[in-house]
Amino acid sequence: MKILNYDTESTGLEKPFEAPLQFAAKVYDATGSELSAVNLRGRPPLHVLPSPGALAVTGQRINSVMRQETSAYALARQIHLFFEQAAPAVVTGYNIIGYDEEILRHTFYANLLQPYVTQFGGNERLDVLLAMKAAAICDPDAYDLPVNEKGKRSFKLEHLAPVFGFENHDAHDALGDVDATMHVANTIRARSPKLWRATHSLRSKNSIDELLASGQPVVKLDWNHRGDKATTRVLLPICRDAEISTKWWCVNLAADPSRVIGIQPDQLVRAFKSSGGLTPIVGVTTNKMPLVFSMEDPAIAGLIVEFDGMLAEQLRMDGSLATSILTASQMIRDGYEEKVHVQEQLYSGGFFPAADDRALFDAFHRADPAQKPEIIAAFHDPRARELGKLLMGSEWPEAMPPGDRATYLDELQYRMTAMDVPWMSIPKALDEIKSLRPAVGETAVILDEYEAYLRAWSLRGASFAAE
Repeated sequence: MKILNYDTESTGLEKPFEAPLQFAAKVYDATGSELSAVNLRGRPPLHVLPSPGALAVTGQRINSVMRQETSAYALARQIHLFFEQAAPAVVTGYNIIGYDEEILRHTFYANLLQPYVTQFGGNERLDVLLAMKAAAICDPDAYDLPVNEKGKRSFKLEHLAPVFGFENHDAHDALGDVDATMHVANTIRARSPKLWRATHSLRSKNSIDELLASGQPVVKLDWNHRGDKATTRVLLPICRDAEISTKWWCVNLAADPSRVIGIQPDQLVRAFKSSGGLTPIVGVTTNKMPLVFSMEDPAIAGLIVEFDGMLAEQLRMDGSLATSILTASQMIRDGYEEKVHVQEQLYSGGFFPAADDRALFDAFHRADPAQKPEIIAAFHDPRARELGKLLMGSEWPEAMPPGDRATYLDELQYRMTAMDVPWMSIPKALDEIKSLRPAVGETAVILDEYEAYLRAWSLRGASFAAE
C-alpha cells in the first residue's frame, strides 16, 4: 500500500475554528520511494483570524498570509482532491490524530466537503508520534530522548529529528516536517522492528476492533507528560458504545473493583472519572490508533504487566455490567451542553453530509457563484445552510442576496470584535501580541505588522476585510 505522509501549518490551536495556511505531503510506494509531492498555501477565510503565536512560530507575516492567491475554499478543495486521488494509502504524519486530522476534518466540513476523506477509500492512519511513544515505552534503551526547557523528555518533532540525525530541519514548515517525520519513522523501524510491525495493526480500526471484541485483557500504553513517565494499564473490554461504533468501554483492572461491580448506573458515572490517579472505566476509540496490545504481543514482551485474573473473570461473568456502563455513558452524554457555534457541530446533529444533501453538495461545487445561494437554501441539514452562507460571504460576497450579505457582514463584525468566544478575535489577538512581547528580530516585525493590521480592521470594520 502507498504511504501518504503529510503535515499542515494552520491559523491556531482551536481546531473547529481554524484553517490551514499550508499543506505539504509526499506519497511513497511500499518500498519508500517517493512518487509525488505537493506544497500548497492559501489564505484563511475572512472570518478566521490567525493566532499571533502561530504566525510568530511559522515566521509568517499577516499581509503575506492575507495576500495569498489561493483562497481558503480553493485550498480546501485542492487538499481534498489530493487525498481522493492518492487513496488507498497509509495516511501518516506526526501528531496527525491529535491535531492535523481534526484541522482538516473541520476545514472540509466548513467547505461542504466530505470530512472523512483521509479515512475513506481504503485508507488507514498511522501517527508517527504515537508510534514514537510506544517505542520509547517498549524499547527505552534504544532511544536517548531529548529534554525540553522544563527538564522533561520531549516528543516534539523539532527536538527529536536532530537527535535522530536529521539535519537542517526547517521546523514549522509543513514540507520540512514531512521529511523529518519520515526520518523519525525510519529510525523507529530500524531500532524497534517488532514494535514497528505491531503499530501497523494499530493503523486499522478493524484490527483493533477484533482485538477488543475478543473480550480478553489488553495492555494500553500512554505517556504521562506531566509526570514524565510511561503508563501501562491492563484493560478488560466490556462493550461497544451504543452510539459510537468505534468506541469501546473497558474496565481498568488496576482500579478499585468496588467502584464498578454491583453499582447502579447513576452512581457508576463516577467511575468514568479519575480518582487517586486511576480511572476505573476507560474508553478506547478504535479509529484513533490507540496503543493497545494483546498480552501475548512480542512488542511488549519487555514490559512487566500484572493483573488480577480472578477479577477479570468476575467482571466478564457479570451479565449486568455492560448494560450499566452503557446506561451510565448515556447519562453522561445527556448532560453535555449542546455546542452553540456551527463550527463545533461536526460531531453532533447526525452524520455529515446528510444523505439527502450529498447530491446538492456536488451541485454546489459545480455551480457558478450566482447559482450557489439557491442551492444552499435547498440543503436539508441546517448546519450545511449556515456553513454555506459563511462560505459565500468569504468567497463570493458579490453573488449573495443583499439581505444575506448584510447578515454576513454583521456576523463578521461580531466574530472579529467579540472577546469571550472560543475563536481568535481582534481583542484576543491584541492581548496575545502583548503577551508575546518583548520580541526581537523577525518576530518583532511579525507582531508589529499584525498589530497594525488588527487596529486598521478595528477602525474600518468589516469593510476592511472585504476589500
